[in-house]
Amino acid sequence: MSSTQYLRSFLVVFVVAGAVIFTWARTDLFPWIGACSGAGYSEDHYLAYCEYGRYGDYEHGALLYGLEPEALEPIKRADVLFLGNSRTQYTFSSEPVVDAMNATGRPWYVMGFGFGAKSEMPQAMFAQHGLKPKMLVINADPFFNAEPSGISRKIIDGDDAIVAEYGRKRWLQGLHQNLCANWQDSALAPVLCGSAPTLFRARSNGTWNVEHYRPDRHIAVTYSDHLLDQVDETAAAAEAFFDAVDVPRDCVVLTVLPQRPTPLDAGRALADTLGITFVAPELDDLWTIDASHMDVDSNVRWSSEFMQTIAPQMAKCLQL
Repeated sequence: MSSTQYLRSFLVVFVVAGAVIFTWARTDLFPWIGACSGAGYSEDHYLAYCEYGRYGDYEHGALLYGLEPEALEPIKRADVLFLGNSRTQYTFSSEPVVDAMNATGRPWYVMGFGFGAKSEMPQAMFAQHGLKPKMLVINADPFFNAEPSGISRKIIDGDDAIVAEYGRKRWLQGLHQNLCANWQDSALAPVLCGSAPTLFRARSNGTWNVEHYRPDRHIAVTYSDHLLDQVDETAAAAEAFFDAVDVPRDCVVLTVLPQRPTPLDAGRALADTLGITFVAPELDDLWTIDASHMDVDSNVRWSSEFMQTIAPQMAKCLQL
């Protein structure tokens, strides 16, 4: 093929690919992932969530439906599970947690979920995949819930169409990762690999890479007595959860992660009611990026003290 013919062929492919991509990116007839950042993919990391309406959540369905086998196997093996919402994911993805847990030599996993998910998602994971951890660390800010709601209900009650939807999202990720790796310097890069806030998740231990998510608005942590009036109702849901997951209570740690405002009193009262250890370091000068998730420095300081505090209990539960 001559250079002229090669150039013509390349231009035809480029134009056709561009037209297809433009159509997918500009119509609601097709799901699209191009608005999401592609900067966090790696051999270990997949895209967990993109703040873009035509993609959105992936991690809920990916884990419950077993669409990421390399992520599911470490969950099944985990001796320690960290449970909770997106604040769980932010805080327990920090370096002090990773270092402390790796030092135990035991398998562990951060199995929180975004979208304010509560106990319904972990309970469904236990039932679906036969999880048998020796220890739980739970962010109860709040966590325990009697009935699924929101996206959790959609995933847990999901029919074949929902499972297929998440299968398509998995396929789109493979395409997205490849396009972002090979076309990032092309004129189509803004359409292929956008800048919408995006979270990536490690298959090996469940931690989030948050570098491509929200900017830091530097909002101070505060404390409040809200949720105290819900302790009795929450305790009933907690009892049902512990009956379902079958982990000894002396190997459960409850905490409440700093935010604005932090329901610290409610968390402590709930732990007292349940007869469970409560650990929540109260440090000065803690900050969030968005009133909900601590910034990097606050995460590091808080999680470092937290891990040091629970180390003796962990050693006993894991027989270290």
